[in-house]
Amino acid sequence: MSSIRQYQRRALEALKPKEIQSIYLLNTDEFYLNDEKIFLVGISRGVGTCSDLHNINIAVFSRIKPENNQTPLRPTLEILCAWSALLRDLTETELQEELNDKKDISHLTVERIEPILLIENNDVRTYYFQSTNQKEFYVNTIT
Repeated sequence: MSSIRQYQRRALEALKPKEIQSIYLLNTDEFYLNDEKIFLVGISRGVGTCSDLHNINIAVFSRIKPENNQTPLRPTLEILCAWSALLRDLTETELQEELNDKKDISHLTVERIEPILLIENNDVRTYYFQSTNQKEFYVNTIT
């Protein structure tokens, strides 16, 4: 996800935890948020002017499976990520709160998730995450 836009990177950086819980990711790993399967959709890399936190990778997950089972990881590459976030739409409650507060309407949310368990079984590692309820909203503009 090296082409991640500044507004999304800034939202991800705002989720920086007080204590980093780094994880190493492989393209064969599986991921769950509570009991729901989630999918790695990108790695936000801390490079260039879009980042205040340089050289810090952030894993980005989604509940939506990528087309053609694409993964942002190369087959033999293990990548270190400082923290993780779930990319999602606003809930109805969040949307209503924004409407009531007369704020600009955000379209997407990144919510920090943290690993609570890693199970290694033969060639497959399974990470289990939980929500931290820490989230940032942003408008996804199309350029």
